[in-house]
Amino acid sequence: MAKAQFQSTETMRIRFSPFVNAVTGAYIIGTDTCQLNYRPPGGAPAAVAMSWDAGIQVWYYDFVVGSYVQGEWRFRGVSNDVNALPQWKNVIWGDYVDDITAAKTAAAAAQVSSGSADTKIGAPVATVSLDIAAISTKIGAPAISVSADIAGLDTDIIKLRKVATNRWKQDVALKQFIVYDDDGLSILFRFNTFDDTGVPAGTRIFERRPI
Repeated sequence: MAKAQFQSTETMRIRFSPFVNAVTGAYIIGTDTCQLNYRPPGGAPAAVAMSWDAGIQVWYYDFVVGSYVQGEWRFRGVSNDVNALPQWKNVIWGDYVDDITAAKTAAAAAQVSSGSADTKIGAPVATVSLDIAAISTKIGAPAISVSADIAGLDTDIIKLRKVATNRWKQDVALKQFIVYDDDGLSILFRFNTFDDTGVPAGTRIFERRPI
């Protein structure tokens, strides 16, 4: 159930996933400038610059709620890229997973700032690595590095997203298939291309091989 009122010392965190350029399909990440337009309940519109969290790949802004004690907040995230698709959110305070409070313990605050998915007010601090280490000791299992595995998986997912959605082209002169990074200019991957007889080719491609 949504909380009808909240204290003026609490802080709201609003998050947006990376914006998308509607023309190129490229994601707009931390190298760009993005802005949060918002209207508090019964208040005037305002705008602030958002920050980029490279750890979990989101745009965000934290602010003290102040004197607004109830009602719905309206948010619109925009990018300085004219072709970017905006994002909208309407939030009833207390009913949103990204709200945080300035009264959290230092350990909980550190967990939130490091990109924890558990940002709900009053949630306990969980130490997954210690729990797994204790289980491993009892059953004789090898040491497990959850944080390293998650970091590696996150990197692989980002690469797959870039391959699937970013700009690419077939370079006829070089006889190569090229995939670009989010900026549309930096090269991520190159493949040599061949015809159906195995001869390097720039057109009528039958096969590509990683370089």
